[in-house]
Amino acid sequence: MNNNHFVYIYKDQKSSIQYIGYGKNPERAVSHQNKTHNKTLEELIKNGEYTVHIAGPFEDEMTARAVEAALISALNPFCNQKQEKKEWRFRPIGIDGSLAYRLSESPLKKDDFLKKHNQVLFVRISNENFSDRVGYDISSPPSDEEILSRVRKYWQLNKYLPDWVENPKESPSLLVGITGAPGSQIVIAATEIDTKLWGETEVHHKGRIEIPLKNNQIDISSFRGRRVDVSVGLKFGAILPKFFNILKNE
Repeated sequence: MNNNHFVYIYKDQKSSIQYIGYGKNPERAVSHQNKTHNKTLEELIKNGEYTVHIAGPFEDEMTARAVEAALISALNPFCNQKQEKKEWRFRPIGIDGSLAYRLSESPLKKDDFLKKHNQVLFVRISNENFSDRVGYDISSPPSDEEILSRVRKYWQLNKYLPDWVENPKESPSLLVGITGAPGSQIVIAATEIDTKLWGETEVHHKGRIEIPLKNNQIDISSFRGRRVDVSVGLKFGAILPKFFNILKNE
């Protein structure tokens, strides 16, 4: 078996990594010095102020390619012009990559959720898959459609239905899907509840219902991808009646 698979890097005079590549032999690492189609790497080599470093050999090409992709995604070298397979890259954990910047924003507090809503229904989403809906894998989040399907069904809320049908304005008007434990909770969906449709909601086995939604909007108030402050007190249990939490204005 040919195990001559290497990953190499080019560093500038400040020891900053400028290029990461893969080769089936060590010679590939220095072949760029004779000819390369990468214009930015060519300029670095022309300047002459660089060093080349190599790692390996790795057992097979897939392993070496995975290391290469992971390093490129983590370091974003100036001279690299492409990225390898998505599953090998470093990416924000817990949310879609396009929302990564929201993880650095201040955690959401109780007043943020209740600013426009008298009551908010929070549901805890685990990574467990069910027959008709998928779990939330923080390393590879499901699609928006799959997330909405998971957050809207099925919750043991039948005991609240009579009051909500009679007084829709006193029912939760915002549904928020949460993943993670207190202190590391992240909003994965925030969508409006159609409170006028409580009376049309079918009660399933063990008093579980599907939450009626106004539309397929999944990011009300730009909450999605935000962290939840521990002061909100969102604690969930391991039994059906504890899979949700209702937050109210005092």
